[in-house]
Amino acid sequence: MSEVLEDKLQINFDGSWFQSRYYVYVITVVHNLKTFYYIGQTGDRKYTAARSPFYRLWGHFNPYNSKSGTDSQLIKALFKKGILEKIKGISKRQIIDKALFEKKILIATSFYPIEEFINDETIEHKRKRKVAESIETALINMFEADILFNDLNKIGHANVKITEEDLQMAQIIFNDVKK
Repeated sequence: MSEVLEDKLQINFDGSWFQSRYYVYVITVVHNLKTFYYIGQTGDRKYTAARSPFYRLWGHFNPYNSKSGTDSQLIKALFKKGILEKIKGISKRQIIDKALFEKKILIATSFYPIEEFINDETIEHKRKRKVAESIETALINMFEADILFNDLNKIGHANVKITEEDLQMAQIIFNDVKK
């Protein structure tokens, strides 16, 4: 009976996880002493929206949309890079859960605030999203491709215009990630 209380797991939500904002974020995955990165940004291309860290990460950790969803590049890369292997009769979710629980992979994420989101008008949303995308692209370009989980063919980052200011912001983030 006392095991119920000894093994109790309590998760306390932090309100800042739910703040809609334009962020650039870096997911760090450590496996067998090698570090991999996924770099992303919040700010939707189709809708006037910028997801909160909580909902953006949910997209990455949702193993049920890994076949068609573009949100799940993290899940896809864990298997594509050979960090995790598919096992017949066991779901991807179970494989990921076990690897995390047994600390075979360690995952951490840092969100860097770029711009506020306050029910932005379409024009302002587009501008802010482009700033976040520019910083994201500059940051991606600072990493070696073999340690990135990003699908560089899908994001079209070659066409993104990077300003000097955005490049400086990316360098600040890069230095923080690599410290």
